[in-house]
Amino acid sequence: MHNFFCVGRDSYGCSEFTEGSGGKIVTVEEALASDPNTPLCWAGAHKVVLLEHCRQHNRTFYNLDTGYFGNVKRKEILRVSVNDLQDQSEIVDRPSDRLDRLRVNIQNFDRGAAVVIVPPDRKIARTCGLATDWVEQTQAEIQKHTDRPVRIRHRPEKRPDRLLHDSFEDFVKHDTHVVVGYSSNALVEAVLLGIPVIALGHSATTSLMRYEISMIENIANVDQDLRHSWLKHLAYRQFTHSELADGTAWALLAN
Repeated sequence: MHNFFCVGRDSYGCSEFTEGSGGKIVTVEEALASDPNTPLCWAGAHKVVLLEHCRQHNRTFYNLDTGYFGNVKRKEILRVSVNDLQDQSEIVDRPSDRLDRLRVNIQNFDRGAAVVIVPPDRKIARTCGLATDWVEQTQAEIQKHTDRPVRIRHRPEKRPDRLLHDSFEDFVKHDTHVVVGYSSNALVEAVLLGIPVIALGHSATTSLMRYEISMIENIANVDQDLRHSWLKHLAYRQFTHSELADGTAWALLAN
C-alpha cells in the first residue's frame, strides 16, 4: 500500500517527497491506469494531463513547485499543494517558528496610482488553458473600471537578472496601487511588500484577500496582523529538500 503514486523523479523534490512520504514513483501511463482512490503527485511537464485526470475523477493530488518565499539564489524551498496548484485553504493559526527561520523581506510600501499586471508564465498558461491574449484581455477589463495607468511586469527569463538587476521589488516600489496576476509567486511577493493584489487564478493570496477587477478602486491596504497569520500558515505548507525526504512535510501536511 502506497500513500500516493508520483510521476517524475527529479523535478522539484519529487524523489525526496516520495521517499519520505510512503509514495511510489510511476510512469504517467501507470498513474492514469491506477486505482483512483490512491492520490497522485507530480511537478512539471505532466501537469496538464494529470490535473485534468484528477479533476475528472475527483482524485486527490499533491503538486510540488517553487516555495512561496524564502528562496534566494537557489530554489531550496518547495511548496506542496493539496488538490490545487497553490494552497488556497483557510488560514490556520500556526506557530511562527517556521516563518522566523526564513529570510523573508516584509515591508509596507506606500501605495501609488498604477495598476501592475503580472502575465502568467508559459507553463501555467499551458496548464490552465489561458488565452494567448490574456494580458490584453485583462488590461481591457481593468480599463472598464478605472483610468489608472497600467504597467506590465514581464519577468526576466534569467533568474539572476530578476533577483539582482531587474527585481519585482524595484518595479513595484514606486507608484503601485495594486498588482493583478493569475498564479505567479509575484502576487505573494507583492503582499510581502504591503501591496494588495487581485488574483485571477490559482494563488495562495486568495486565502488572505479576494478582490475582483470591478473592485479595483475600493481595495484596502494589507492588514498586517492578518498577513502575519497568513505567512505563518504558508510556512507550514513549504519545505526544504531534507524535510521532504525525512517525512516532516508529510506529517505537517496532515495538520
